[in-house]
Amino acid sequence: MNAVKFLLLLLLVLVFGQVLQWAVLDTLALALGAVLVGSFVWSRLSLRGVGLNRSVLATRGQVGQAFHEQLRISNRSMLGKLWVEVVDHSELPEHDPGRVVNLGRHATQTWEVTTLCSRRGRFHLGPVTLRSGDPLGLFPASQRVEDWREVVIYPAMVTLLRAASPRALLDGGATVDRKSMVVTPNVSGIRDYAPGDPTNRISWSQTARRGRLIVKEFDQDQTADVWLVLDLEATVHRTADHPLAMQPDAQGAWPVEAWLDSSVEVAVTAVASLARHFLGEGRSVGLIATGKTLQTLPPERGDRQLTKVLEMLAVVSADGTLPVGEVLLAEASRFTRQEGLVVVTPSTGQQWVGALAELRERRSSASVVLIEASTFAPAPSAADTKHRLVIAGIPVATVAYGQPMVAALGSVMAGPQRSRLR
Repeated sequence: MNAVKFLLLLLLVLVFGQVLQWAVLDTLALALGAVLVGSFVWSRLSLRGVGLNRSVLATRGQVGQAFHEQLRISNRSMLGKLWVEVVDHSELPEHDPGRVVNLGRHATQTWEVTTLCSRRGRFHLGPVTLRSGDPLGLFPASQRVEDWREVVIYPAMVTLLRAASPRALLDGGATVDRKSMVVTPNVSGIRDYAPGDPTNRISWSQTARRGRLIVKEFDQDQTADVWLVLDLEATVHRTADHPLAMQPDAQGAWPVEAWLDSSVEVAVTAVASLARHFLGEGRSVGLIATGKTLQTLPPERGDRQLTKVLEMLAVVSADGTLPVGEVLLAEASRFTRQEGLVVVTPSTGQQWVGALAELRERRSSASVVLIEASTFAPAPSAADTKHRLVIAGIPVATVAYGQPMVAALGSVMAGPQRSRLR
């Protein structure tokens, strides 16, 4: 019963009491009036002094991993709160920290919520609505707490052990080297010592011969940089029309493939896994994503570049209109002889195969991760595309719905090895 119905009942009792001259109805009317006023006052005091804070251990998570959040609700009032409902408006899938709590005066309750991340993306945690009121529910009370956090969930990744590491070589010439700020096996020359040079760079034989401190200079390891091209054309991707029959292991961990229910999720995971692998080898990695707007991340090395790649992959979607073949031709100037090229696509078109074959003839290496979209939902078969790639001499790894990605991606060859020319 809401306040309006209760007020109508009170008026009805008053009318009948006056018409029928029944004292009991007058007493009932007074009692109902007291309940109405008491409920109104109770409702107004039900959330006074109540506050809520939320905290997260990290604002970054990953698909397949647990995300932890802690909420703390406190009552600073001298009056206890019979019940307070916490209604959370977070966007993170399957994340619901809401509950109903009872708070004594000057009391505090804290609880932690653990959510298994099932979707990559950028999400908001909060805000929160606190709800309470009088025991009869005549005057509901609510209070919005604008305490929210932004979290980014990175795509799932698999650990690759057997992906190839091609060399960056010029045909008939010497390897193109770059100076390194760290010690590598490749000594490029010597120079006089300068203040601040580390002692492990000192060439003691040259120092003894010349009578002054001499240090060695080093080149970066002569491995190819890698460009990863992620095809996000909307028309070539498919979402699975049937679930996978998978179970967690003895430790409760689900296989990565359990979260990959569309070709775009498989493609994103493949790119993230390859990026981490190649960056772990000390190579520079660049990324091109052909979404609604063409996104390009220039090649760099190190953990910072991996973070950039994952931040970019966390929010991409299959909303592009440009075929990957046109992107390869338009961006051909970026792919030099010192760089490997890996294309990740479910496309069964023929244009991009020809474009990639042409690039491979002029560049050091190229390979393909071909997502079999037909295993997710009705789509053209990738068999003919794979056959054309093999004929063109382009290494290709195919990934199907539910297939273990480690085995598939581990066979990716970023180009044939060549003997070093010095």
